[in-house]
Amino acid sequence: MPGDGSNRIAGRLIYHDGVPTSRTGSGLGVMIKKTVFCTIITPDYMPFALALHESLGEWHPGARMVALVAGEEGEVKGRGSLPERANFSVLFASDLHGDVKNEAIFRKYYGHDADAFRWASKPGLMRHLLRDQDNENVVFCDPDILFTASCNELLGCLGEFRLALTPHHHWIDPAEDAKRLRVYRTGFFNAGFVAASAEADPILEWWQESCATACDRESHHGLYVDQRYLDVMPFLFDGVKVVHDSRYNVGGWRMDRFLTARPDVWPLPQEHAAAFLHFTSLDERVALPGPAERVLADYSARLQRHGLPYSFLDRLKEKRAAEASECRALARQQSHLLTRLRGLLRLGTRWRHLRGACSLRPAQLD
Repeated sequence: MPGDGSNRIAGRLIYHDGVPTSRTGSGLGVMIKKTVFCTIITPDYMPFALALHESLGEWHPGARMVALVAGEEGEVKGRGSLPERANFSVLFASDLHGDVKNEAIFRKYYGHDADAFRWASKPGLMRHLLRDQDNENVVFCDPDILFTASCNELLGCLGEFRLALTPHHHWIDPAEDAKRLRVYRTGFFNAGFVAASAEADPILEWWQESCATACDRESHHGLYVDQRYLDVMPFLFDGVKVVHDSRYNVGGWRMDRFLTARPDVWPLPQEHAAAFLHFTSLDERVALPGPAERVLADYSARLQRHGLPYSFLDRLKEKRAAEASECRALARQQSHLLTRLRGLLRLGTRWRHLRGACSLRPAQLD
């Protein structure tokens, strides 16, 4: 547990009600053969990729991972030597050259929009890895994911389907919180986890071409980076699996409720646990303190073991405090502006009254 001094690297963790429970031993299922996992990072996010691979190996020993680094090789080495870790390898943008579509994405985004380059490079990286005959399946994971259980059931569906997508599983009760309707703007599926077999190449190629055309946050135009394109895949292509099991891809948009697992708001059996957590969208929906804090503390310690020079949890708290301070300052400015506006309105009313009085004829003033 966080703070008890125990070494949790050797054990495996299941998160339920915000409490990690060590689980050792075998019997976790066999890793699907010829599957490669991949992620895309900037050089400073290498600790996230290493923590991701570590957690994956705890549940799938021997799992291979490839990290595409959106940066120059010299920049990565400048932060320290490239990690020497079994079953973990690094690619750079130039390694994807030779594919016309990858090169088009590189020219359009690299050096101009770092975020768009990472988003748009996902399908191209997956296609690149599937061209290797040793890889029958490829799984893209955002670097801020932590595996907390075996994913054999999810990966097993690639024997029947070409591509697997995980929905956000937002609560969309308008009476409860109108903000939950944001799913209609950002997409029903989360692009932080996409699994594909070699037969999915036409789907990945379409996604790649779409990202090369536009990879913007213009939700008012029906776009949201690489993610909104996922919404139409089940309609455009056969063999797309929608993973309805809500244990997968538990992000900040529902982390508190999943970890609390109250039966009145979440129809999930108490004995079930998250298969992997996704540490994104950690906004006001994740309460601090709250059920996710112990999970975040464990994740933060794991990242620091892999070289992150700051505490992920402390940085999140500092960000929250800064945002709260900014909100209070904006509220004070708004109050001040409203006070001034009311004064101007009163002055305007007085001015109209005086102008009306001054326009009266002398006879009318008698």
